[in-house]
Amino acid sequence: SSDLIRLAESIVKRTGYSKVLFSNSGAESWDAAMKLARMHGSLSGKTGDVIGLSGGFHGRTYGALSTMDKALYKDGMGPFLPNSTVIPFNDIEALRAAVNDSTCAVGLEFIQGEGGLRSLSSDYVAALDDLRRSHGFLVIADEVQTGVGRTGDFFAFEQFGFLPDIVTMAKGIGGGLPLGAVLVSEALRST
Repeated sequence: SSDLIRLAESIVKRTGYSKVLFSNSGAESWDAAMKLARMHGSLSGKTGDVIGLSGGFHGRTYGALSTMDKALYKDGMGPFLPNSTVIPFNDIEALRAAVNDSTCAVGLEFIQGEGGLRSLSSDYVAALDDLRRSHGFLVIADEVQTGVGRTGDFFAFEQFGFLPDIVTMAKGIGGGLPLGAVLVSEALRST
């Protein structure tokens, strides 16, 4: 509809991302982001892990559960998606050990909500950026709980001067309606 087109245009103008894909929820946005990362990875030989961080929460779908470690949501629900793993939050050495030239993506919340309101350290984000440049994996930022000004900036990742490849949004743009979005960088526009 024209309202969705206007919303997409507003989001693109405000964020600088080049494409918006709407969904019904944050979990659907996360799964769509994983699918986009996998599609991009299959074209570029990045068919290894999609990595999540401990304490993260991305929803209750199998894609989301596969990149989380919360027993409350996962117990009795496996097996989960292959080539998905979870590493310790804010642990630079664990990140270095987990990524390589076949890594598809690292998906994370820059400030965790359900994880206890924990923020990534600036050193961790700098290491993530260096490793992304070295290995060519994508970074997916989950901004469902922190986006749309909830941390003082429009996105939490802006506090780090970092630009993720894919961003998931939901709660803040819906105003109570079931609305989510995935933002895609120019480099992934054709994916």
